[in-house]
Amino acid sequence: METLIIHNPDKLWFTSDTHFGHLNIIRYCDRPFKDQYHMDEVLINNWNNVISNDDLIIHAGDFCWGGKGEWIHLLHRLNGIKILIQGNHDRDKDIPKDMFVRIEQGYLNMEVKDDKPQRITVCHYPMLSWLQSHKGAWNLFGHWHSSTVHKPEGNGLDDLEVTEYVQNEEVAYSKLRLTQYDIGTDGNNYFPVSYNQVKKIINEKIQKGR
Repeated sequence: METLIIHNPDKLWFTSDTHFGHLNIIRYCDRPFKDQYHMDEVLINNWNNVISNDDLIIHAGDFCWGGKGEWIHLLHRLNGIKILIQGNHDRDKDIPKDMFVRIEQGYLNMEVKDDKPQRITVCHYPMLSWLQSHKGAWNLFGHWHSSTVHKPEGNGLDDLEVTEYVQNEEVAYSKLRLTQYDIGTDGNNYFPVSYNQVKKIINEKIQKGR
């Protein structure tokens, strides 16, 4: 896989797990929205308030709940040059591939030309090990919704999936390294997060040792 080289870190952003149009995600993740329409408008406004059309934003999966028409409608409203790393809810047939400059199934390796080159692996699921993880490379991921998910009371397929997720969440988070960060919208006040924000967060974790 070709490594993506980024020469302007100030124009680089990340997000994941927006789940546009997904009503049940509000209940599962205690999102502060009255319905999916309210949620979508807040997420779109938050996105466009920080992302310019010449910014690069990498979405690490679970973008939208709906078919290709809904994807197209949303992507037209969202600023930025977009890269998608497919999540477990992103069906290949629904993705308008011409609206992304790059689409990956699995992960994306990057090198950011900062004060010193910063290697990053972005993926939907957090990794146990990744390229140059032993040399300070970051792993930015989604899927885990930053510990906001709670066990639902139903027995539907979605409920059972979330129940299994919750049962494993605490163990999984205890294994995260200091150089890993959840870029999902739930853990970032429903905004995309910039490269510089992530850099500050990870550096502070390393300094504190946790």
